[in-house]
Amino acid sequence: MATDVTAGRKAALKLLPTRFTGDAERLKRFQQEARAVVGLNHPNILTVYEIGEDHSTYYIASELIEGETLRQRLMRGRMQLSEAVDVAIQVA
Repeated sequence: MATDVTAGRKAALKLLPTRFTGDAERLKRFQQEARAVVGLNHPNILTVYEIGEDHSTYYIASELIEGETLRQRLMRGRMQLSEAVDVAIQVA
């Protein structure tokens, strides 16, 4: 988590591990992922604020979504059908 001091908002940071910065293919995939998300407009997809590089550290700064991930929810046990349908509708 980081704070965008200019806009006064919390942001999530996804960093490309430094061991991969010299790997042209991984760097390309990281940048493609970022560009793909920027082009999406859906209420259930986070907003990307910035894609960048600082001192050979590549990052994606995005909206911070607080709460439980789908993985965490599934670790708690099976979902009821109605809950599973609701999740499926949100990601569709």
